[in-house]
Amino acid sequence: MRVVHVDAVKVIFIDGADGGEVGRSNLPADQLPETFGAGTNVDIDGTSWLVERAEPESAAQWRASRTLTLTLRRASSPAVPARDILFSLPSICDVLPAVADNQSRADALEIHEDDWRQVEMVADSLSGMIQSELRAIQATYDERARRASDGGIIGFDSIHVRAQLARPLPVPLSLRQVLSMLPRPSRQYAGVAFEGMPGVAVDSFAMAFGGVSLYGLADGDAIESLCLGRREVPEVPDAGPPGLIPGLRAVLDAFDLVIIDWCQCSVIGPDSVAGYLSRPLPVTRPGRSGRMPSPP
Repeated sequence: MRVVHVDAVKVIFIDGADGGEVGRSNLPADQLPETFGAGTNVDIDGTSWLVERAEPESAAQWRASRTLTLTLRRASSPAVPARDILFSLPSICDVLPAVADNQSRADALEIHEDDWRQVEMVADSLSGMIQSELRAIQATYDERARRASDGGIIGFDSIHVRAQLARPLPVPLSLRQVLSMLPRPSRQYAGVAFEGMPGVAVDSFAMAFGGVSLYGLADGDAIESLCLGRREVPEVPDAGPPGLIPGLRAVLDAFDLVIIDWCQCSVIGPDSVAGYLSRPLPVTRPGRSGRMPSPP
């Protein structure tokens, strides 16, 4: 389970040039980003540094140990104070699935833990909860986004943790029935793995349809969560292979579902699937960890 703690985390800063300790700071866990990408800026006693690596890499690990070590190198550009390091996303799901660390992740679909349930199918009957969460995320864009001079989003100084939709599918779907509506997958995975964490998520499944992945959790044939992912695949349209869009539309219609892209504050119904999958993928800003979401 992912929990956003208010407890302090001991952050140790190391100079990568000589291995010496630059300083220490006790920072509230909920003020630290989920990831520290290469190029993240911090300020220590007026000196600007760039993060080279974080140990441990996984937020789940340093939240549990209450200790985080950042190896740095001096930077010439102005820095952002450590207490003001920004989140790269406006929202995350509050709970991660349990991980079986004794299961090989060699054939698993690897995603960042922050990407879990960021784009998912949700029962349309939960529209009240959906709109409540979307309003909170929209407020994060309106009130907590830091923007560059061109208006582009640099990051967020606060993040909305989604907790209401613990069961996005109140009535579990049949995995066999869902797959019968879709074209044959281009790749079948052994489950879902998270970057920097050993093992595979318990009861997870995943498959690829060209550049579109479908993954989630299922108890036997009963799907409990059903998510979508996208990645760039050379010579494969973003919308995936022929038959995928009609298949996804059929799944939404048959089970009375909508697709929610939480970070883009988008609700995608059956008639909007083609347009959604043809949208450009979110861009990554240099010097920041994670993907910058498209503003709603």
